[in-house]
Amino acid sequence: MLACRLLTLAGCTALHFAAANGYLEVAKYLIQTGHANMGQKTNKGHTPRYMAKVRGQTHMVAFFNDMGRYKANLHELFVFVHTAVTHARNVGPQ
Repeated sequence: MLACRLLTLAGCTALHFAAANGYLEVAKYLIQTGHANMGQKTNKGHTPRYMAKVRGQTHMVAFFNDMGRYKANLHELFVFVHTAVTHARNVGPQ
């Protein structure tokens, strides 16, 4: 899916267009399949979430907020598991 990674001259991706136009299912597909990066910025520094916000796509903004919280929770889980495994390895069998 190389086409999803192409940028316009302004640096917009397919996710930027989906966000700005309220295409929630397209945005979900692009993110869930790994074809889009929610943090990708345009040449002016605008993220897909920002594009949705300025275009009044409140359902898209809510989606991006939820995805951000989901990723933060995954990161916390990873840190917890990594810490526990590292501790167990350093302490060794009891």
